[in-house]
Amino acid sequence: MENLLDKANKIVVKVGTAGITTDSKINSKIIANLAKCCHELRMQGKCVTIVTSGAIASGKRKLHTSLEGSLVEKQVYAAVGQPLLMQEYILEFGKYGVNIAQFLVTKNDFVNKERFKILYGSYNKTLEKGVVPVFNENDTLATREIKFSDNDELEALITTRLGQDLMVNLIIHDGLLKDGEIVETADSYSQEDYDNIKNEMREGRGGLQKKLDAIKMANDAGKICRIGNAAKSIIGILQGKVLSTTFYPH
Repeated sequence: MENLLDKANKIVVKVGTAGITTDSKINSKIIANLAKCCHELRMQGKCVTIVTSGAIASGKRKLHTSLEGSLVEKQVYAAVGQPLLMQEYILEFGKYGVNIAQFLVTKNDFVNKERFKILYGSYNKTLEKGVVPVFNENDTLATREIKFSDNDELEALITTRLGQDLMVNLIIHDGLLKDGEIVETADSYSQEDYDNIKNEMREGRGGLQKKLDAIKMANDAGKICRIGNAAKSIIGILQGKVLSTTFYPH
C-alpha cells in the first residue's frame, strides 16, 4: 500500500463512538494512540486535526443509563460527556507536551458565510500556535435543522473546506470488509458492496452508508481517504505498512 505521508502535510483523523468508548467508559487506550500518532506526525512537520465522537456515549456511561433518550436527553448526555472526553484528550496529549483546542461546531458554522469566516480564522490561528484542534459536533445545542448527519460528514467538511490533504477514518476493523477480507483499494460508495461492518454502528448514528457518503464528498474534492483500525499504529496505517482501505479520487 502507498505511503500517503509523502503527499500530505495537513491530515484530519476521525475516530467514532465504537472506537472511543468501551461498554462502560471512555477508551483511554485509543486516545493515547491518537496522541502518540499526533506527536510523531508533528515531529515530521505535519499539521494534525482530530475529529472525535463519543460525547453522548460518555455521558450515558457517567449517568449509568443505556436508554437512547429524546433529543433533549441526548443534549444532556453530551453536556455531561464532552468535558469527560476532553479530560482524557488533555491528559494523553499532555504526556507529549501537546496542547489541544476544543472546537464544538454545528452544520451552520460551515453553511453560514459569516460563521464560517470566524471558524476559518480561529482554526488557522490555532494551527499557527502549534495547538491541535479537536472537533466534535455541539450536540448540546444542535437541533435537527443544523445537525450533521454524523461526524463523518463533519470530517469531510473539515477536509474540503479547511484545506486538508488527507482524510483518515478510524474504526474497529482493519478497513472495509468483503467476503471476510479487507478491501485494500476501494472504489464503491455503496454499503451493499461491503460486509462484516455492522458492529461499527453501536451507539453512533451514522452507519456505513453515511461514512461512504462522506468519503465520496472528500474524493469528489480531490482528497484521498484511508480507513484503518483505531487500535493499531496510525503512523503505520498512513505509511501503508498496516492493513487498511484506501479510496482515491476518480
